[in-house]
Amino acid sequence: MYTETFDSYSDAVDTTPLRHIRSDKQALEVYAELKQALQKTDFFKPDPMAYVFRGAWVTGGALAVYSLFLSQDNWGIKLLACVLLGFLCVQSAAVAHEAAHGAVTRSKSRTQKIGLMFMNVFFGSSFAFWMDKHNQHHRKPNSCSDPDIRAGFFNFTEVDARYAKGLSRFLTRRQHILIWPLSSLMGFSFKIGSIRYLMKSPSGNRLDIVALVLHYLLWLVPGVFMMGLVDTLICYFLITWFAGAYLAFIFITNHIGNPKYEDCETALGFLRQAATARNTSASPVITSLCNGLNSHIEHHLFPYVPFTRLASGREITRQVLEKYGIRYHQTSVIGAFKECYAFNKQIAQYARQESLAC
Repeated sequence: MYTETFDSYSDAVDTTPLRHIRSDKQALEVYAELKQALQKTDFFKPDPMAYVFRGAWVTGGALAVYSLFLSQDNWGIKLLACVLLGFLCVQSAAVAHEAAHGAVTRSKSRTQKIGLMFMNVFFGSSFAFWMDKHNQHHRKPNSCSDPDIRAGFFNFTEVDARYAKGLSRFLTRRQHILIWPLSSLMGFSFKIGSIRYLMKSPSGNRLDIVALVLHYLLWLVPGVFMMGLVDTLICYFLITWFAGAYLAFIFITNHIGNPKYEDCETALGFLRQAATARNTSASPVITSLCNGLNSHIEHHLFPYVPFTRLASGREITRQVLEKYGIRYHQTSVIGAFKECYAFNKQIAQYARQESLAC
């Protein structure tokens, strides 16, 4: 397939900044221009073998590590196995995440099967719960309706921080320090949230419930027989904790510290997806570790694109968006953590100030 170089695109268009997108119609025109430019490359080309390969090595690796985990009495080896299984659980959930966006297959029935296998049975979180939560996030990221930044134990807006009460206020005042260790509990929050979600409508989520029960049977029953109940529960806790720490590494750097959806005045409509996200290093190692979410701007603009293609669209996307004065922000992984730290420190300062209600 013919692939136009980034330089040729830059030379072919007028890149004079146009900073006056005043309507959703104009925003759609910019989006169409970006899509047309990317269509001249391999950006939208499906990559099914990437998912076959990833699904195979994740499944095979998990079976091998789990077998080693069950057969060893040495707690040093067991601890290493827990770390590896936590890593593989997140890699598995990433396959389900890609399927949910239509990047693996456009078939709804196949998507559900992939989601139930890799999210429910493998990771231990409900695919239906994930779809509901994640779709809300993608509709309006970094907005008041985004479940990922709603007020809770931590807060991510000035108003929420100032109004925080009780435990939430205590944690938010120290958010720049506590968010890192407490975010490692993300794996538990996914699993608890899944059970709550499914219990609200059990009749409408039978397959999800069956797949989730199967997860606990496969992950706990063999361990109980071979290690005992207490050791099995400790190991399952550790696996979930390590998975949560890995999830925190992937997710925290994507949106925290970026503009709110409602504040992106120069990026109307769908282009706000770009203005509220942040890219980090495009190296193959980081891309594999983050499952493509290091190219988060491109993922939000084109969520159905395979993770293996996202980084290739960075330069064209940057050129088109900057031409129209739309924020396109990328930094190193360390730079992203620094930005997140600075943002959370500012939020902590808001929480220390007198509430607006006082």
